Amino acid sequence: MTTYSRPPGANQSDFVDARQFEEEVGTWLGDFKIANLDSSTRMDYWIPGVQLDVKEQKSPLGDRFTKHWPGVEQLDLFVIDELSVRRALHDHGTSAYFLIRQRPTGRLFLARADEMACTERVRLDRETSPGNKKGKWLVRLSGFRQITAHRSLLDVVLGGQIALPWKRSE
Repeated sequence: MTTYSRPPGANQSDFVDARQFEEEVGTWLGDFKIANLDSSTRMDYWIPGVQLDVKEQKSPLGDRFTKHWPGVEQLDLFVIDELSVRRALHDHGTSAYFLIRQRPTGRLFLARADEMACTERVRLDRETSPGNKKGKWLVRLSGFRQITAHRSLLDVVLGGQIALPWKRSE
């Protein structure tokens, strides 16, 4: 495990930027959604039968991350909070999804919580205060489905809930 810190002011900047994208995603989900955007313990959206958490990568990851996964392109790496994954699995299992927007390229990726938990990863810690650490995972975006248009988000999510791909052996 490696420890790293965040630049000053990053929390507030991330919150404002994230809220804009979370609200945009809400417009993609239609009328039958409930937003939980102010909750720190619930996923961002509930659509009957599905939970969705919206994540965003503002810029390519720097050397402090890419050095942990030599040979992998910067734009193929994403950092996700371990607690988000654990909470999604515990509370919602295979009905929980993460929508990831990579702002530098505009690409959208979709990962079910069990796919996120099973993906190859590097675990890192961010020290929040002396002696207190927050677990982060460095994952490869190429391991998840890339969706090309926001209009396909619900189709992919709901289609996956019907197809039950987690029950197949491959």
